[in-house]
Amino acid sequence: MAASTDDSGNETTSGKEDSPSRGRWLKKPVVWLGALVTAVITGLLVNLVTGAVSHAGAPGVAPNIEVDSMTAQFVPFRSGIPARPVKIDFEIRNTGNQLAIIKAVRVTVEQFAALPVCFSAGALVSTGTYHASLPKNPMPGTKVYIPTAQQVAPDAADRFDITLGLPATHLADQHIYIYRVAMELLYDNSSIPANAGKAVIALPVAPYDDYFWTKQFAAHPSIVPPVVSPPIAPVSRCLVNNSRKLHSILAMTGVRPAELTAVQSQLSTCCGWDPARR
Repeated sequence: MAASTDDSGNETTSGKEDSPSRGRWLKKPVVWLGALVTAVITGLLVNLVTGAVSHAGAPGVAPNIEVDSMTAQFVPFRSGIPARPVKIDFEIRNTGNQLAIIKAVRVTVEQFAALPVCFSAGALVSTGTYHASLPKNPMPGTKVYIPTAQQVAPDAADRFDITLGLPATHLADQHIYIYRVAMELLYDNSSIPANAGKAVIALPVAPYDDYFWTKQFAAHPSIVPPVVSPPIAPVSRCLVNNSRKLHSILAMTGVRPAELTAVQSQLSTCCGWDPARR
């Protein structure tokens, strides 16, 4: 090592002069042991901090729910002509790399129609209890949250369903309610729900020919049931009006029970009973 000159002009060699002091330091185990422990603790803290930062910034560490399919069907009849809730079935997949928990299904009403009973030949009975109820007269944009607790492992698939019905108070009016809704799955802390698509639902039962003007009625108005409380002309106007409401919703896209697809093919929206044409 190069020599240096002090203020008095004498040269000092740091290597030779420092050796005695280094030896004295090594002879004090408490001093060097404390220094060693300090170094180890400092290293551990640095590793913990840098590891936490690295993990927090790691890309792609999150669940990602995708809906493979959504189907709708009426719950089968049990006895007589009971109300029939609609079951919505979801097939989903978690394409992320972290466990996902589906916290809720969000149902947003986009279109709605209420079909009044047009004559006294039929009546609806008790609906029973459902997993969730839709409001009877919702405004467009009304949201219904259905709590769930569904877990989907990373890179795994799952299937679950919800059952939608009406509040028990619907019995007083005997209407059939038609909804077109958007379905979304809310999971974990994601601000973007999984989009499941649209669904068309009829509650408490699928509409039948007591509730809409059929192609058969349009071709042969005289076959409208004669034993009705109001005259046939107002009944036919009520049925035609219901048909138009139904058509406005059934013509839109959305999964639906097979019974609603069959209703769409039977609808007529024109030409109710006119006594002058009899």
